[in-house]
Amino acid sequence: MSIFRVPVSRYKQFTNIPKFFGTRRFTQRTVRAVSDFIDFKHDKTLFKTEAYNITQAVTRMVENIIIQSSEKDLRFKIRSLQLIGSMYEETKISVPNEFDFFAVFDYDVIGERIFGLEPGCRPGFTKIRVKEISKEWLDCCQGLYLSPHICMRKFESLLPSQIADIEPITTPSGTLHGWKRRKRTFDLYWKDADGSKIDIAVDIMPAFPVIYRDLPTTLREACTDTRMHEIGPNQACFLIPRSCEHYYEGKCWHNSFAHAESELIRKMDAGKKKCHRVLKQLFTDDLMGKSGFLTSYALKSAIMYKSKKEFNNELYFLLYIFEHFAKCFDQTCMPTYFLTKTNVWKNIIEHRTQNIWDTKFLYEYHVKRQIIENIDKDELKDPSCFPAWNVAVILEFWRRMMILFIVLFCRAESSMALDFAFSLINDVHSKSNQFYMERLKDWKINWLVAAPQYEVLTLRANHRKVIRALDIPVYTELIDELQKYKLLDVRALNSLVLNNQFAFEAGNNTFINLDVRRHSNVYIPHTSSCKSEALLLRQLYTNR
Repeated sequence: MSIFRVPVSRYKQFTNIPKFFGTRRFTQRTVRAVSDFIDFKHDKTLFKTEAYNITQAVTRMVENIIIQSSEKDLRFKIRSLQLIGSMYEETKISVPNEFDFFAVFDYDVIGERIFGLEPGCRPGFTKIRVKEISKEWLDCCQGLYLSPHICMRKFESLLPSQIADIEPITTPSGTLHGWKRRKRTFDLYWKDADGSKIDIAVDIMPAFPVIYRDLPTTLREACTDTRMHEIGPNQACFLIPRSCEHYYEGKCWHNSFAHAESELIRKMDAGKKKCHRVLKQLFTDDLMGKSGFLTSYALKSAIMYKSKKEFNNELYFLLYIFEHFAKCFDQTCMPTYFLTKTNVWKNIIEHRTQNIWDTKFLYEYHVKRQIIENIDKDELKDPSCFPAWNVAVILEFWRRMMILFIVLFCRAESSMALDFAFSLINDVHSKSNQFYMERLKDWKINWLVAAPQYEVLTLRANHRKVIRALDIPVYTELIDELQKYKLLDVRALNSLVLNNQFAFEAGNNTFINLDVRRHSNVYIPHTSSCKSEALLLRQLYTNR
């Protein structure tokens, strides 16, 4: 196996790294620069219109529609609506134009003797078994189990097909009108008193409420017990008809902790919420969010893990978030806060076409050549291994991006320098995306850049040093651009990328350590996913 031929100045290894453990201390100039940057960006996330009346009007209109419609079938009668998501958490940015509700069924799936709850096909899912004595739910069953897809279709059939003629809700600051319905999503619009208009999307998810502590022990985890109890002893979770990977053959209901998550975020102090909104704007509103890995839910998961820590200022909180992301990218897994055996990125890794930025497929010859030169040929005989390598490179790119953010913030001299650095990142993204889109036109085949989570995780674990030393052109272009304006400490960046450690002298020997205990907190998935197992069974059945 040959040795990597990469620029020495760019990827020089630093072995003599002093290890300073203890309290992190940065210069006042750096702390003030980050604080000013957060204040500047936060102003752009604030609503330009009054949100309280909009929230009240939306809730009232949706209650009128849902509760009255559900009375047509008492099995799906709605007891109440529960607002969840960013509007409830007070972390929605820019415009109050998206609302998420649980439509809570007036039915006790634990108390009713006709139902029994069983573990689903994988963590985070539950099967609702209908006992033979019940005939009430027979038309909603698939075999012996309540089907989430059938129940969803029946619930949607109860909703009105037209909502444009629904009586508007008038408030002192404006009026809410109905517009149209798309399955379980309502499109509304709000007219301010001054005549301006806001289009509003309302997502309704039907849900069976369950008091978490009443669940069978086979459906609970020790860490979830502790975290739910911290929020409240009678905290509820919900079984929602969002099935597992068996899709329309599925019998599993998703265990949703969305309400508990919203309660946790809502109770955070104002400083953490401010950072949350700014990061959401940087990660999701701007171009970086199109990759699929920096979703608002991934950000919320990271923030929940750090929500209980106390921080002296915004810089410390941001560093913990960036470190959490970097470690998760390194482990190929971002566990959710309440269901630690689920991976936020699983569907992105396994079922979506994606690449580093946003084009359909990144096939970079320079990267492939490095892999071929440094990996045993026997491991690369099967062409199907390259999708896993591609995903592994994408994860490495985003790990380095988190490290880049750490270095930029730790070395910040002014808020203007930080803002300029992020504008450069977006510019490089646009140029790279255009370049790869043009390359894509010349390809006759569009490869699906997706691979089983297990294969990607194993590959990254076995070839960690090789992957860290890769020269990724998009990343290199970005670093060169930042260096051009002297915005980057390359020594710190390279040390963290290659060795996971660095002590920032300007920060009074502030030590950053990105090492993780391999797989200690990561759920190792099965080698084959539920979806592949279902497809295999279907093929066997067809061949017979």
